[in-house]
Amino acid sequence: MTSFIKKSDDKILTEVWKALIEFYDCIDEQEIAKKVPHGYSINIDDEIKTPDFIKTLKKYFNADALHALRFFEIKNPGWGKHLDSSLTGDVYTGSCIWPIKNCSSENITKWYEHTKGKVECIELNHSQKNSGGLPWKYSDDSVFTLIDSTIIDGPTIIRTDIPHEVNSPDKTRVIASWKLGSTKNISWNEICDLYQ
Repeated sequence: MTSFIKKSDDKILTEVWKALIEFYDCIDEQEIAKKVPHGYSINIDDEIKTPDFIKTLKKYFNADALHALRFFEIKNPGWGKHLDSSLTGDVYTGSCIWPIKNCSSENITKWYEHTKGKVECIELNHSQKNSGGLPWKYSDDSVFTLIDSTIIDGPTIIRTDIPHEVNSPDKTRVIASWKLGSTKNISWNEICDLYQ
């Protein structure tokens, strides 16, 4: 099974892509944007200040799921193998990703099967939370097998509940990410059935 769904031919997600780029271009002026360790978190629940593209995303994707909109600023060399999760350890099943800035064919997302070792959820202290730490950690003896890879060159739905990594070999790469729900409320198979 694939770990991503290309959506570059989807008219709605392509139009949202343009709006996301414009939004990021003046991100520091956006009242619903909050600077966080790895980029910006967007308040998608403020009905008065929410731009139309966020309302479109809520309608397009399952409105009942645990959603979040983030702009991630991925610095060199990128992010190693990880699961996307909340600070409390809820693992997100998938995300729709849009390339925003400094994205090229050299930026590759890779997915892995965790074939040996353990993964555990640790409680983050205040300092770790403020620095963008992730609560899921792999043991030192972990072994991984590459199972899939792609270049994010347009709107792409990606699997985030299995180990994956992203690189950023040159400049800080910026992507927008709309979380599609946690493993508690939607599976990757369900995401594929809904959006493939």
